[in-house]
Amino acid sequence: MKSQNDKILTALGKKPITSWQIIGRFKCARPGARIYDLRNAGHIIHTEIIRNEGESHYAKYTLEY
Repeated sequence: MKSQNDKILTALGKKPITSWQIIGRFKCARPGARIYDLRNAGHIIHTEIIRNEGESHYAKYTLEY
């Protein structure tokens, strides 16, 4: 069985993914922690903060090859 990190890395390999998508698709309560783990494993992942109207915001992650 694949870990959350493996599943997130596979998804990132296909296209950028948002923190909300990680929460919903992989039932991951702390997407930033999983991205941290992947970075520590040597993967280069860029973060873009997307701001909605008002004060809400979320992260969009992109894997660099």
